Amino acid sequence: ASENTVIDPTEEHTFEWVTDEEPTCAETGIKHEECTVCDAIRSEGTEIEATGEHTYEWIIDLDPTCLTDGYKHEECTVCHDKKNENTPIIARGSHDYGEWVVDLAPTKNSEGHKYRECACGDKEEKVLPITLKFNTRTLTLYSNIQVNYKIRKAQLDTSEYKNPYAVFEFEGKNGTRTESVTEPRYEINNGTEYYVFDFSNLAPDQMGNNIAVRLYAEYDGAEYLCDEYATYSVKEYCDGQLRRLENATSSKDVVTRTLIVDILNYGAALQVYNNYKTDALVNSHLTETQKSWGSTTYEPFEKITEQTGTENGFAWNCTSLLLADAVNPTVDFTVSSLEGITIVVKYAGKTVTYEDLKVDGVTLKSTNTENRYKLVTALGAHQMREPITFEAYKDGVLISKTLTTSVESYAFAKSDPATEKYPGLANLVIAMMKYGDSVAAYRG
Repeated sequence: ASENTVIDPTEEHTFEWVTDEEPTCAETGIKHEECTVCDAIRSEGTEIEATGEHTYEWIIDLDPTCLTDGYKHEECTVCHDKKNENTPIIARGSHDYGEWVVDLAPTKNSEGHKYRECACGDKEEKVLPITLKFNTRTLTLYSNIQVNYKIRKAQLDTSEYKNPYAVFEFEGKNGTRTESVTEPRYEINNGTEYYVFDFSNLAPDQMGNNIAVRLYAEYDGAEYLCDEYATYSVKEYCDGQLRRLENATSSKDVVTRTLIVDILNYGAALQVYNNYKTDALVNSHLTETQKSWGSTTYEPFEKITEQTGTENGFAWNCTSLLLADAVNPTVDFTVSSLEGITIVVKYAGKTVTYEDLKVDGVTLKSTNTENRYKLVTALGAHQMREPITFEAYKDGVLISKTLTTSVESYAFAKSDPATEKYPGLANLVIAMMKYGDSVAAYRG
C-alpha cells in the first residue's frame, strides 16, 4: 500500500491468485495469493496442475519418393510428446519426368541417345535408332529438269521413323528458293519400290547452282534430321554419270553419255545467251574426250508452221519459245474477250485443254496491245520435233484457224548465226535441239 494510506488493522485482506509460472501440457505451474490492497502475500509456491493439452504438428521422418512410401509422426511443439509414429506417406506411384534431352543425335550411320529426369533423381534413357537415309539420286528430263531423291520403301516399312519429308533450298537467280515435299510419290524401278522426293523447275543455265536437301522424319513423337546433302548440283550429278560411263560399251550407256554431255552444252549455251555466270560455264571442265561424246551433228531442221481453216473473231498472230526452266512453246493471239474461250493444244497423241482463261502472268500473259495475249504451253524435251496444233473455241464452237507449229520450226528460223537478232541465240537453239534429240534417243 502507499505510505500515506491508513489501514484499519482490524480489516481483513482481499486476496487474489497471481500466476508466477504458467503450466504447460506436461509441467506444473506456480502461483501465490496477493492482497489487492496492501500487497500482502501468502500461499507462495502453490502448484498449478499441468494442462495435459498438447499442441501437435506433423513431422516428416522420411520423404516419400515416386515409388517408395515415406513416414511421419505428430509431435507436441511444447513438450515434444509424440504420437502416430510411423504413419505412412503414400508414394505417388510413378515418376514425373521432364522433357526428353537428346545428348547424342542419331545419324544415318550411327545410333543416338536421349534421356529425361524425374525430380527424385531417377533417369530414363533411350537409344535412338539409326535414321532413314536417301538411297539414290536421279535426274528426270521432261518439260524441265528435275532432281529426284529416293528412299527405298522397304527401308521406311522396317524403320521406326515415320512421316518423312524433305526440305530443298536452291540458290537461284532471284535468291534462295525453299520448298518442302511432304508427300513423296511412289515408284517402282527395276523391281525396287521407292518413295521419291522431287525438286523440279530447274533451269538449264542454273545446273551449276547448289541444291541443299534435308530429310526429316518422326520417331517417338519427336522430329529428327535423318540425312542431308549440303551442296549438290545437276552439274555434279552429270559429272558423276560421266565418270561412271567413261568406258561405256553398251548402246544404252553410250546414248546416256551423249545425253549428259548434250545437256551440259545446252546449259552452257543458255548461260551465254542470258549472260549468266559465263565465267563458270557448266561444260567448261569437260575434257576433249568428254566433249567428243556429245552430239557432233544433227538432223536438219524443218519448218512446219501453218494455219488452215477459217477464223471468226480469233486470230493467231505468231509463235515463239520461252526459254526459262523449260522449253515452253508460246502462241500469240488476238480476241476481243476471253469470256467463254477455250484453247485446245494437241501434240504426240496428247490433248491439253486451257479453260476459264485469265491473265495470270504464267500460263496466260498480257501484251502491250489491247486484246492481245500470249499462251505459254509445255512439252517434253524429247518432243521438240513433234507437231503441235492449237485451236480456239468459244462456248464449244471452233472460232479459230488450226495452227500447226513445232519447236523445230522455231529452231529452223533462228539457227543461222548470220541472221540472228540476239547474240548467242543460234548456238542456243542448235544446242537445245541436240539435247532434245538425245533425250528422244534415250527414251527410245
